[in-house]
This record gives sequence, structure tokens and C-alpha cells, in this order.
Amino acid sequence: RMVVLFSFELEFYRGHGIEADFSGHPLIDIVRPSESKDAFRQSIGAEKVPLVGFLPGSRKQEIRRILPAMTESLNLIEASAGKVRGVLGCAPDLDDHEYQPYLKNSSILPLRGKTYDIMAHSDVLAVASGTATLEAGISGTPMVIVYRTSPLTYFIGKRVVKIQDIGLINIVAGSRIVPELSQNEANPEHIAGQVTRFLKDASLREKTKQLLATARTKLGEPGASDRAASVALELLRSAVL
Repeated sequence: RMVVLFSFELEFYRGHGIEADFSGHPLIDIVRPSESKDAFRQSIGAEKVPLVGFLPGSRKQEIRRILPAMTESLNLIEASAGKVRGVLGCAPDLDDHEYQPYLKNSSILPLRGKTYDIMAHSDVLAVASGTATLEAGISGTPMVIVYRTSPLTYFIGKRVVKIQDIGLINIVAGSRIVPELSQNEANPEHIAGQVTRFLKDASLREKTKQLLATARTKLGEPGASDRAASVALELLRSAVL
């Protein structure tokens, strides 16, 4: 018996004769900013300019492969869209020295312990593919998904994985509601281009927010952990009786 986080998993497991329950996703209960939008943006000097959040992932290899393109994109964004405030969400388990080589001569402000505030209060995000895309989707902020791995891993993955999208929020939505940039496309020019589209087009931002809100409903209601625990307790009681 399976307890699954995503509703689309039910059909898969049941199709193979496995009883499955959809609990919903526990991130619905977890993703919360720690500050109000006004307080957060004032604290980082972004009261009067657009805020662009950069979330390059939480692993060292992600930082090495993704952060350089993100930091280099900021000048291109400002050249096209005007002055913005760029902030970097640093992973709690990575030391500052993992980021510093890529932040030289950059105006991006590194922040630690403020990931959900960055997600909730930015105008646009550039996010490494992974759980962060789901967290950002729950926050409802338009984003560009960035994915870079080793050429060999990507080569193998493309032949094994048969789905078109790599971003979790797009997979949950059932269609590509936010743009994805992978491998060679995940470069400063393309990141800047997609971020700038969102900054310049208010109707695109609003439409994307609506699509993200719809996708969020597919993750279930609050209380996923309690529902999963209820299934486990039911099985335990059955075993005892």
C-alpha cells in the first residue's frame, strides 16, 4: 500500500495493482515567509525596484553549474529592464565560500535562512530544477526553471525519462506553465531573456500566477502528514487485530 504526494501517482500504482492513497503534499503546510512583503523588501533595499530572486540549488555541483549563469544574467536583465534588486538564496548546509567565487563583481545580495521570503516576495525567480520549483509554485511567484548537469547524466536521462518537462511544478500542472532552460540553454542570455519577459509584461505575470494557483490546488489540502499517519495507523491496527 502506498501513500503518494502527487495525485497523478494514483493511476500509476493502481494500474499495477497496488492500493494507493493520496495524502497531498506536506510542503503546503511548510512553505511560509517569515516576514511581510513590505518588511522584507525594505530590509534589502527593494522598496522601489523589482526584486529578482536567484535559487541555484542546495548541492555543491548545482552551485558550480548554475550560479555563474545566474549571476552573469543580472547585468543583462538590468540592461533590458532597468534597475532591479537581485538576491541569492543560500542553502543552509553550504558554507559561504561555496558561493563567493561566483559573486565577485556582482551586486547580488546573498541571504541565508530567507528562502521562503525570497520565493514569496520576489517579482520573478530563477530556480534550479528540483523541490524548489514546487516551493516557489506554492508561493505563487512566476519563475524560470534552470537545469544543468553533466553531459553524460543528461544523455542517459533523456533516454530513460519519457516526460517532456523537468520542473516539478510543470509536471504537477500537467503542462509547461513556466519556462524551462536546460543544459546549453541555461545560459545568462536565456535566463535574462525569460526573467525580463516577466518583468516587462504585467499580464504575463498575472496569468502565470493564476496558473500556479491552479497547480497548487493539485497538491491537496493542508494536513498531508496527518493523513499519511492515519493510513499507517489503520494498517497497524489491522495487523494487531
